[in-house]
Amino acid sequence: MSSAWNRLDGGSARLFVALGVTPARELLARAQGLVCERYRGAVPTGERDWHVTLLFIGAVAARAVPGLVETLAQVAAQSRPFPIGFGRLGAFPSARRPRLVYLAPNRVGPEAARLHRRLAAAVTALELVPDARPRFEPHVTLARLTRPGPPLSPWEADGPRWQVESFALVETVSFHGPSRYVERQAFPLQDRDLIK
Repeated sequence: MSSAWNRLDGGSARLFVALGVTPARELLARAQGLVCERYRGAVPTGERDWHVTLLFIGAVAARAVPGLVETLAQVAAQSRPFPIGFGRLGAFPSARRPRLVYLAPNRVGPEAARLHRRLAAAVTALELVPDARPRFEPHVTLARLTRPGPPLSPWEADGPRWQVESFALVETVSFHGPSRYVERQAFPLQDRDLIK
């Protein structure tokens, strides 16, 4: 087990698989500013925590981490880079009753959903239980709303488009204070000739 995991010492880690969004940081900051202006009491997501969750895995025992890392490397080796671009505001549970406001892709091909399905199948085969949401909805959380507000107005921007070249295994770490996300290992998407 790598040194990143040595501190687990028989314990467990709360893990998820994520995409980085560095090329969209400027757009994310602009969109987050608009959201925080519109909704009083909005709690913005810290810039260092911006990401797209590909798959939430949850608590993983220390003894299962090496197998998980090996499995994620296999999925990455069989997956190819894909384009993505962000620029559309959305909200959960709905735009009419927003409680969490996010920025979603306005351009994403089927490769992201395909990668999500591959990851879910591979993690399930390890007898881990990933989040079983009915539909994969890639997004970056901008803010959580602490009180009800007006419906979310439509907003779109022509944001940057880039090639996703890797995904990461990320741990949710809680010490004293709020949780933070720590990237533990990156996995490059290696199969540039894969056609499925």
